[in-house]
Amino acid sequence: FGGNTVPPLTCPLPLPLVTLSPLLSHPLLVALLLSVAAPSSAGCRIHADAYGSKRQTSVRLLEAEAAATVGPGAFQGLGAFHHVTLGVADLDHTLSLWRDTLGLELTAAREGDDPSLDKLWRLPAGSIRRQALVSTPGLSTGRIHLVQFERAGLAVRAGAAATDRLPKNLDVYARRLLARYEELAARGVLFRSEPRAMEAGGVAFREVQFEGPDSTNIVLLELLDKQLAQPAYSLAGYAAVGPVVTVVADASAEEAFYVNLLGLDRVASGLLTGSDIEQAVGLPKGAGLDYRVLGRAEDPMGRVQVLEYQGARGKGLYHRAKPPALGHLHATWHVRTVAPLAARSTGSSALSAARGG
Repeated sequence: FGGNTVPPLTCPLPLPLVTLSPLLSHPLLVALLLSVAAPSSAGCRIHADAYGSKRQTSVRLLEAEAAATVGPGAFQGLGAFHHVTLGVADLDHTLSLWRDTLGLELTAAREGDDPSLDKLWRLPAGSIRRQALVSTPGLSTGRIHLVQFERAGLAVRAGAAATDRLPKNLDVYARRLLARYEELAARGVLFRSEPRAMEAGGVAFREVQFEGPDSTNIVLLELLDKQLAQPAYSLAGYAAVGPVVTVVADASAEEAFYVNLLGLDRVASGLLTGSDIEQAVGLPKGAGLDYRVLGRAEDPMGRVQVLEYQGARGKGLYHRAKPPALGHLHATWHVRTVAPLAARSTGSSALSAARGG
């Protein structure tokens, strides 16, 4: 995205295909956006994407054959994601929440079809009607890419149970949450409960949940420990997106993917048990919640949080999270080159690499 419009996210260069096929699935749908620095392709940007499923994942990384400028030094990891993509039924209605109510700024917008995304997402020509990119003022990570399709599919979370394996929440930081809760309730937002003060892994926080457009779960989160890294807020008192939360079958295996390949750090982890979490989530007695928060300690935005429910197994529904579905589809990181990721994959027992045409 650039300026007030969204340019095609393609590069007019011959592209070999690099495929990284994890033996273990990673359920958060990942897209890597490659910026190629070459005289013949200055400013050229190329998408590479990964679609996860319960048993098989293919990470497709498109790298330009032109000589890319790759800085020296060890791979530092990807850090915060640039944006999360949401399929929406009505862009104006969705913007009324993110922009008009929560105070995010409209960073870019595009009307009409996007042939590059049609091709990337394997959609028929003319599938995309409108797009918008919103972000917390002053921040370049944790943004939200909204896409309205001509013929949208079903909502990713339609009818899903709390323990089903698929994208679960978008966490939005809220300054002075109790006041924000009262403001939103007065505007007609229907919350699932009153705000709860909780503690996990020694971190105190307050949260409350509501259902956003297209069955997207939104969690308003206030970090009560002011020693933790705090985000910059919009004038309305919100910062989005912090963590994207996704339910998995094996939290350890999923964490290994993000740490070993993408270079994220474990920011927090723990096992929640007892009556509080059972009531908050609707778990059976004796069940628990294993959570891992991955990203950078110094940056609260653009994180990944994987959840594994213990003693309560839901259905695997990640096949739903694919364009043109509505709701959470994938997250996108920006990288200069995919070469370090390909190199890291060859040294991992969980990953294999192959090249194709």
